[in-house]
Amino acid sequence: MLRVISNQKLSYKEQLTFISSAQSRTKVNDVGLQEYLENGLITPSKQSEIDLDYVELRFIQVSSLRNGNKISQVNSLNNGLEDYIELFGTNTKEVKRAKLYYLIHGQVVAMIQNKGVQSEQLGLEILRKAQKLKGTTFIIAANVHLYKTYSKLNNTERVF
Repeated sequence: MLRVISNQKLSYKEQLTFISSAQSRTKVNDVGLQEYLENGLITPSKQSEIDLDYVELRFIQVSSLRNGNKISQVNSLNNGLEDYIELFGTNTKEVKRAKLYYLIHGQVVAMIQNKGVQSEQLGLEILRKAQKLKGTTFIIAANVHLYKTYSKLNNTERVF
């Protein structure tokens, strides 16, 4: 916390730890966290491997702004995330995980915009890919968002 207050440079892992810790507090200032991410989250320079901590931080930022209904700003950030992910054209497990973060945003936006079929298709794609990766967090997220999609469509029995 002291390093954040004194504007010392933190690694992406340290930033992720800070943000995760701040989000777990009940009286956290979402606007402050958004400002921190907006001002301090810089896309990493080209590396040999994708930085999943950066991807997760960007996903947190995208999710927070999307929840604040700032869709155009969010889409721009998510497109930047896609550009970053595409730098690592390999199909490593890490790149596949990063792509799931990107796809989740697309599914949620489709759901918000009442594009039920598109949201369902993306959700099922995320679920299939998450199951292949054995990514429990992504499997849960896919099921939650599919349930929300089916709820909007009044068809919740399809989830189970």
